[in-house]
Amino acid sequence: AAALLTAGFPARTLAVPGLVRASKVDGHDAILVVEAFGEAGGTLTHRRLWIFDVKSGGILGASSFR
Repeated sequence: AAALLTAGFPARTLAVPGLVRASKVDGHDAILVVEAFGEAGGTLTHRRLWIFDVKSGGILGASSFR
């Protein structure tokens, strides 16, 4: 999970992983990440769900919400 997050989220990104879990998604070993983000100098008002394939590091799914 740490390698996926380090490669996938540039240091200048105004976001922080709030939840990281290993799971299975549609038969794939996956890492689920809930990312919190917001405006510069503001609060973390938005969330994004990322689903990464463990083997390839590819994105199996993503969704954003407030």
